[in-house]
Amino acid sequence: MFFRFRVFEFHHKFFFEGHRIKNLSYWFTVSDASDKISTWEIPYTSSLWEVQVILHRNDLYNADYFPARIKVMQSLVYSLCRANYTFNLLSHVFNVHEGIKLDDTTYSKSVISHSKKYGKKRAYNRYIKEMDEQYPSTLKKCGKFVM
Repeated sequence: MFFRFRVFEFHHKFFFEGHRIKNLSYWFTVSDASDKISTWEIPYTSSLWEVQVILHRNDLYNADYFPARIKVMQSLVYSLCRANYTFNLLSHVFNVHEGIKLDDTTYSKSVISHSKKYGKKRAYNRYIKEMDEQYPSTLKKCGKFVM
């Protein structure tokens, strides 16, 4: 389906850079070659990265003070990088849902607008301070978090 352009990577028309997994053809090659599930590390890319992670209940949570719809998932992924987690891709594992997102809904846009007005800067400053205090040695590895 992927090679016939019937299935696409998540948000490929809306926010592809946040969800793109480099070298996806390798994932297909490994998944097709064997029934055995395998994993390989993929590098953290930037604070735009919004990959869907599988975590244990004892792992980090999102910063609960982040404004709704503004970098909430990216802040979790960045926190994981700063906490020196590695990111691994599993062969054979994927998720599919119907439809292709082309734009935010009117409701989503209004929530984003409200969030930007009432908390973006305060949340960002608090978050950066916490990351730098908790994980001072990983700033170079993960780069700067950008709102």
